[in-house]
Amino acid sequence: MIWTSTDGRSWFGVASDDRFKGASAKGAVSWGSRFVVGGFKGGKPAIWISDSEQSGSGADASTAPALAIPTPAPDQPVDFAGTWKATDLPRDSSHLTMEVIALADGSYDVTIRDELASVCSGASSTMTGVAEAQEPGRIVIQLPDYVCDDGSEAQALSGPPLEEQLRNLSFSYDALRDALFDSLGLEWTR
Repeated sequence: MIWTSTDGRSWFGVASDDRFKGASAKGAVSWGSRFVVGGFKGGKPAIWISDSEQSGSGADASTAPALAIPTPAPDQPVDFAGTWKATDLPRDSSHLTMEVIALADGSYDVTIRDELASVCSGASSTMTGVAEAQEPGRIVIQLPDYVCDDGSEAQALSGPPLEEQLRNLSFSYDALRDALFDSLGLEWTR
């Protein structure tokens, strides 16, 4: 449910209509006299912007300010290709970079390099795989190939074997931040 207020003290629920059917809000920020809501509609990223000219100041929902929210913009394809850097490095890594190359069939060739990987006893490592689009804004590598560059065998530091931890490694695109978030909890920016 989306709530709105003219004074920040009294809040009113916004009546739902067909524009919100199948939609979910994930975050909202103020933008001058408006606010921007980001989320998903029909499983695809969507952004709504409130109308700055809201009317009404009554104390009940029947006189609550109207909220003019446009329908989401047409779907834009996500450009995963390029060089990405991890912004929040895990304790066992020094510097992670990822090169993503778009392939003719719509999949992506992904190479991730770590200068100092604890799973490789401090040696550098390379992970490769082909990522397939699973849904708009999300790609998945079924089972990446992970190697220690010095030829040693990579060992998980805790939990299940490394192969299991990396299975179905996914990257989801956040259009508001122009960032990728992987299924291991890392954020990647260009």
